[in-house]
Amino acid sequence: MGVNLEVLRQLLLGQADTVLFHVAGEDVTLKRKRISRRKDSSTWVGTDPTGRIRVLLTIGRDHFFGRALVDGREFYYRPDPDTGECVIEERDPSQKVPLGDDVLTPPSAPAPSAALSLPATAAAVADDTSVIDVMVLYTSGLATDYVTTDLIQSRIQYLIDVANDSYINSNINTHLRLVYSQEVSYGDDVPTSVALDDLTGNNGVFADVETLRTQYGADQVTLLRSFVGEYCGLAWLMTGNDPGYAYAVVADGSYQGSYCDDLTYVHELGHNLGCAHDRDHAASGGIYPYSYGYQFEAGGVGYRTIMAYDCVGGCAQINYFSNPDVLYEGVATGVPAGLADAADNAATIEQTRLVVAGYRSSVLPALLPSARSHDFGSLEVGTNANFALYLSNNGTGNLEIGQISNPDAPFSIVEDNCSNQSIAAGEHCIVWIGCTPTAPGLYDSSFTVFSNDPVEPEFTMVLSATGQSTAPWITVTPTYLSFPKLLPGQTSDLSVAIGNLGLTDLQIGTIGMGDSLAPPFTLQTDTCSGQVLATDTSCSLTVRYAPLTATDSWQDSFIIPSTDPDDSQVTVRLQVRRFPWALFLPAILKGSGAR
Repeated sequence: MGVNLEVLRQLLLGQADTVLFHVAGEDVTLKRKRISRRKDSSTWVGTDPTGRIRVLLTIGRDHFFGRALVDGREFYYRPDPDTGECVIEERDPSQKVPLGDDVLTPPSAPAPSAALSLPATAAAVADDTSVIDVMVLYTSGLATDYVTTDLIQSRIQYLIDVANDSYINSNINTHLRLVYSQEVSYGDDVPTSVALDDLTGNNGVFADVETLRTQYGADQVTLLRSFVGEYCGLAWLMTGNDPGYAYAVVADGSYQGSYCDDLTYVHELGHNLGCAHDRDHAASGGIYPYSYGYQFEAGGVGYRTIMAYDCVGGCAQINYFSNPDVLYEGVATGVPAGLADAADNAATIEQTRLVVAGYRSSVLPALLPSARSHDFGSLEVGTNANFALYLSNNGTGNLEIGQISNPDAPFSIVEDNCSNQSIAAGEHCIVWIGCTPTAPGLYDSSFTVFSNDPVEPEFTMVLSATGQSTAPWITVTPTYLSFPKLLPGQTSDLSVAIGNLGLTDLQIGTIGMGDSLAPPFTLQTDTCSGQVLATDTSCSLTVRYAPLTATDSWQDSFIIPSTDPDDSQVTVRLQVRRFPWALFLPAILKGSGAR
């Protein structure tokens, strides 16, 4: 399926509230529920009017990844790395790689009772505890799968978007924020348990991971690699306040007909946040007595939450964490704490996020523009003025600026030293904006700076100017009169307005002199010929069309002379609209048997 790049651009910039989308073999209109924008991508979530179809899109510069849920069916959208075409897949749940034993308990894990009270670190108190900053390292094999850096970055953001969507569905007050990603030369076929040990122990290519965590303020780290068999993920189970075990390994993609689900990433992070599998499959409990996933039935259909294993006979996995206060198909997705079969991973994460979000102090950029608006004032038509906008980084982390949009004419970006640049803390870059009015009048426009500033990811600069002309400046509206097709005896009148936008008086000559109108056109009224128009004043004239026969002329023109130094003769053209035979002729010919 081809991708409409203009629609993608509108979605990327948040300009589209609705979009026509191909889902389950039909085109449906989706209405936007929410959008979030970043430096180089946006997340768009929408539903159809019935609420039956729900779509999540992560939109890059010229592609997107997506996930659509339709009556329990799952459709996935991804770009073909070779052709750029959008590939739509309805995956067979039976081909999904089973979870397996994908969680490890840290060697020095405290007893469950000791893990119930998690003290907040100083960093956790200082940080925004609703945000968990994550770092994703990806293997060279996965980079090869996705061909370009832009594609792999969008894929990583998509998995994070799916995770954040799960938190929203589950009424969990947290979200993940990608603070850093990097390619590492590490094998996709290294046993997953070995990979997790290497990552956790900062071995080999991971030697600088702890340094990077501190540098970018990453609370949690994941190694993302291409799926080549074995299982899809492995993570440490959070059992206490220990940042040294906030690590996970996640596989992505398919292999020999089997695939790793897009919920694998958020599932493994669930372990890092203290969540266990469902009670029937959890080798050990989570951080709290109720920290379990949940299997349930609704309307005769089996379902399981993010942390739960598959049911006997199969059940659909939903992107919800267990929560007794959240319903799915009218049925609770969990069991309240205090009951024997308690299952509430949402309550678990609500507690553990307070600590995990403070594992590292946030290192964030802060965009500080030198101005938020600029008025160029009054400019003579044809002259130019420039303005320098300084974009400073007033934060502690690198400020990543995306492609700055362009303002409308007469404004333009003359010199751009900021787009797609990384600005270190305390540094700045400069964007030069120009204004060259081509006609008198009031002008306003704006442009947007996209960045990784977490508070203001898109900054809009507002521009204004007044174009003026010292010399007379004639305006004629319209310069083309289109009359309807009439029968003899009928008439039609159309008006033309003449104005002066210049600061000097405009002298109008005799209209039509040397190029008079011929019947069936006549100059019916004329309050302009020989007049002097002061600045911002106008006059008008009326042209009548009155056909006498069916063979009257179809078009004519007349001239408006004036003392405008640049446009001393303005031509107004007249035409009678013909019946559009050409639109119907092919059908008529075809109907008559013509070839």
